[in-house]
Amino acid sequence: MKKLPLYLAAVSILLSVNTLTHAQVTSTWQGDESTSWNTAGNWDNSDIPASGSETAIFDVTGNQNNQPNMDVDVDSAIQFDNAGWSITGTSDINFKSGGNGITNNATSGVNSVKVAEIRNNSSSDVGVYINAAGVGGTLVLGAMDRNATWSILGGGTIILDGADNTAGTIATDFSSFSGSLLTNSTGEFVSSTNNDTIGSNASGSTVGGIGTLKGRNFGTTFIEGTLAAGGNGSYIADKIGDLTLTSAGTSRADFTMVTGSTFAVDIGTGGVGDNDRLLFDLNNGGNIAIESGVTLSIIGTTIQDGTYTIATEIGGDSHPIIGTFDTVLFNGSAIDPSKFTVNYGADAITLDITGVVPEPSTYALIAGCFALTGVMLRRRR
Repeated sequence: MKKLPLYLAAVSILLSVNTLTHAQVTSTWQGDESTSWNTAGNWDNSDIPASGSETAIFDVTGNQNNQPNMDVDVDSAIQFDNAGWSITGTSDINFKSGGNGITNNATSGVNSVKVAEIRNNSSSDVGVYINAAGVGGTLVLGAMDRNATWSILGGGTIILDGADNTAGTIATDFSSFSGSLLTNSTGEFVSSTNNDTIGSNASGSTVGGIGTLKGRNFGTTFIEGTLAAGGNGSYIADKIGDLTLTSAGTSRADFTMVTGSTFAVDIGTGGVGDNDRLLFDLNNGGNIAIESGVTLSIIGTTIQDGTYTIATEIGGDSHPIIGTFDTVLFNGSAIDPSKFTVNYGADAITLDITGVVPEPSTYALIAGCFALTGVMLRRRR
């Protein structure tokens, strides 16, 4: 084997050093001085992560009493290694480099990023990711770029939350995602590929919340796991609300609940209308299909008698619902057919409920009987 001339060896060493120099640089938040992202003393190596070649890390070594305030626009990747972090601020995260994004490695608890906007400005429009790597962990995201496609990865929970800032919308590739996908308030997820599958029966994930899920034009979006509007899909557990399924454009879109999936509905205590609803506006003949082996799961406590609309077309098209539920459960157990009736219409599914929970007058009668029994027993003594 021939030896390299000395000058070529020197060039080789310099190139190696240069490659290492431009490798991804990490900076770990310490929060020793303040909450300011743009303060060098808050980072372990005094290097403020801002460029696309840097990663900002948040782990157990950081001071969570000083949560980071993003007071400068950044392009750096963000990585959470434990829970309890909340990044806020009036500046943007502006990803310009493919291969950058936000990763949540925490396997429990919640981390959130709610800055002015989380932007995807990568020139290729691909490779920028949201990675819910920590199964069991939750990543909450605020306002997001409406005009970019994001890769959604991992098996944890992602919540798009527009409740306290600009509404978030995210066009997504779900092909490598098996976790739960939830919207809260005015958040929107947009499926960016034909025949996309969201959720997973195997992992028991949930798709839903209070917001909008948009299917691709002329495509079918397949939903596995649990489809749940309102409280079942939102991290604000007691919310009753609507989840809207619609098309990303003016052409038709189809949604299919696949075999083994569940449609979950919370019913509140306020009577007819106080329940979760699935709304759909699918344009030009789009359909909601229920495959065989799909379960309807009804959840509630004090439920008043009445007819509850649990799914309905709101765009004026007719005949958008195909199929029926094979199994209907109430709080996890088989329903009593004398108390629950599921009605399948051309453009709506309703639920007749009778005598599930005693009326208040019945409770009063029962309480009175107990009181009378007590009096009689005392008199006998």
